[in-house]
This record gives sequence, C-alpha cells and structure tokens, in this order.
Amino acid sequence: MMRPRTLSSSFASIAILLFASAAHAQGKKAITVKEQLLMPSWGNYTIAPAGNRMLFTKSTRDPDSFESTSHIFLYDFASGKTTQLTASPKGESNPRWMPDGRIVFSSNRDGKNALWAISPDGGEAVKLVEDEKAPSNGSFSTDFTRIAFTEPTERADKKEWDEKVKKKDDGYHAEKKLTYTQIHVYDIAGGKKKQITSGNFDNSGPTWSPDGRWIVFTSNRTGTQMGDPDRSDNTDIFIVAADSGESRRLTTSSGPDRGPVWSPDGKWIAYSTAMENHGANQNDLAVIAVDGGAPKNLTSDFDFTISGIDWSPDGRTLYFRADQGLTSLLFRIRVAGGTPERVLPDDENVYALESTSKDGSRWIVSSSSLTDPGSVFIADTDGRNMTASRRCPDHQGLPRRGTTSVSPRL
Repeated sequence: MMRPRTLSSSFASIAILLFASAAHAQGKKAITVKEQLLMPSWGNYTIAPAGNRMLFTKSTRDPDSFESTSHIFLYDFASGKTTQLTASPKGESNPRWMPDGRIVFSSNRDGKNALWAISPDGGEAVKLVEDEKAPSNGSFSTDFTRIAFTEPTERADKKEWDEKVKKKDDGYHAEKKLTYTQIHVYDIAGGKKKQITSGNFDNSGPTWSPDGRWIVFTSNRTGTQMGDPDRSDNTDIFIVAADSGESRRLTTSSGPDRGPVWSPDGKWIAYSTAMENHGANQNDLAVIAVDGGAPKNLTSDFDFTISGIDWSPDGRTLYFRADQGLTSLLFRIRVAGGTPERVLPDDENVYALESTSKDGSRWIVSSSSLTDPGSVFIADTDGRNMTASRRCPDHQGLPRRGTTSVSPRL
C-alpha cells in the first residue's frame, strides 16, 4: 500500500521568497526575482582530513547574462580567515581533499573539462593528469589512485549518425536508443582506462568500497526507455569487482533502489528504496549486506521520504534527512533497528548534513529559515555544541571567537 508522499522542493529558495513576503508585509522593501537570482549561493562544504579547515564554493551570476560561476574558498577554523583559492573566469566546482594535502577540483579553465589540483596554501593550479582521455570528474578510490566514472558508448552507426547531425537531421525522438552509459575505471599513474560494465543498459553513480576492491552502482535493467508507454523507473543496486568487471545484483525490489552508501567497514550498503514503481511513492532507508541476502527496511513505519544518508564512524548508526512540509530535519536510527530520532529538535530551520570529519567528531551542517536564508555550522557529532552565527551589516558572515559556528557568507 502506498504511503503519502511528502513535499520536496528547493527549500532555500522557498525560505528566501517567504522571507521576502514577510519583509514586504512589515513595510520593508521586498526582494525582486532578479535580486534573488543575483544573490550568491554556497555549497560543497568539505572538512579537511585533519579537521582544521573547510572547503566550500561560492557561486555568483553575471547581472546581464545570468550565467553562474563558482570559485573555491578555504576557511581556517582556528584563525577565522577565509582565502579564495581559485579565480578562473570559467569557474571551478566539486573540490575534494587529496591524501597528499592538495585539493582536486573540476574546471574547463583551459577550454576543456578536466581535473585540476591546487595547494591549500595557494599557488597555481596544475592538471591532475596530462591526458586528454582522463575523466573530468568521478568517484576517487580511497587512496586517490583510481577514478570510477561513467561514459556513453559510441553509436554502432556513428558514421551515419555524424552525417545526420551535420545535416541537422538528428531528431532524437524518432531514434532508437543505440548508446548506453557504462562504468569505467581510470588508473591515474598508468593513464589507462578500463570499461568494467557492459550490456544494453545504463549504469550510474559508481562509488568505491573502503578497501578499493569493489564499486557499487545503480542500473535500470527493465529494458524500457523515455517515451515507452510502459516505461519503468525501477533501478536496482549492483556491485562489480573493480579489477575484473564481474558484477552481481544486490537488490530486487519492485520499486527504485538508489543512492548506495558504503558502511565504514565495507560490509553493508545503505540506500533509499521505494515500495512501488512510480514518482509519487515514498523513499525508505534500507540496508543490505555486501555478501547478499534480504535487505532490511529501517523506516517502514516512518511516514516521510528520506534522503542524505550518512553512516556514523562506528557503523552502528545511520543519519538521514526527512522533508516534512516546508521543513527538512535530521534524524538518526540504529542499524540494528528502532525508531528514528530527531537530531536537531527545531521546527523552524531546514537542515542538511553536509560533511563529516575523518575521525567522525565534527559535522558541517547547513541551515535555512524564514529569517535567515542560509547558514553553516560546525558541530560535534549528533549536532551537539552547535551555536548561532553572527552576521555583519554588509552580510559578510563571520564566526564568533570561541565558538564553533561558521556562516557561509565569507
């Protein structure tokens, strides 16, 4: 039986619009749509492995073209200093910490999408790999020696297709599907790429196991595609050996299974699952052993859809976000089972767990409310010791000395 679907949308935008309405009702100048579009936004918060610094991106729009450009910033917890690390006109995205202390990111700063690396202490960015066939994004193995990524296969009728494109006779609605997205592994040191999935199916979301031996991913094996009257969105979770390419199916539910997340010990996978195959269904939180067996639905009696799954360092607890009306709250539940518990008992803010430190002792949590469209906090695990941030008149947020609070407006 289908449970009620909860409302899910862009909560930050809603908060901004509602805040604007409230300001207008109080006689203040209401924000215009253009002003809202030109407001900067922040994201990609990532704590350094040592837990002493934080990466984030700031995106701004051109006032004429409205094109968005993102740059990478570094915030130091001890000094309170914020440093802009990148400034290419083409922008940068998806920064991640590397084991050697550098930061890897994606950019087309030289006209072609590629992976670049830069020191957190400044200097010029360099290409991570001088290879035109190297991926421009993807999932890194824990030791950052390999990259798992997706790439579409070439059309069997490539020559004829290229001619159609040249003549602008490439209407895709009438075309039979002839390309499929496959997972590849790229060896950074050797510069070699290996395709590890095959078949007439699309595969997505490759994620490495902690030991680097396996890759988990999702795939729709129903044989249907966009436009089919019986099109199915039923995706399942598969696991494939990173070196041999031998894959096996982990889930077989009648609805879509998505977003697999490895447990710290690599023995379990948490994911979202739906009971039925249609967009109005609710997502539950489930776990399944990597070796196989029956999955365990942890939120079957929880009447809200879940997202944003994260494991505790000891692998005993799962954290997730649940949308309730116009509010998004953080919850935790024991992997052994039980009732979901709210981590932050606050009905006024929209929360999201953005990043966890390597030792599991610190969180980065983002928050939005009607009176404050965006804040970011540093807190102990489970949200303890999270305090409010202070803002300057020009809206350039600064943390208070002696607290663990950070605002993104830096």
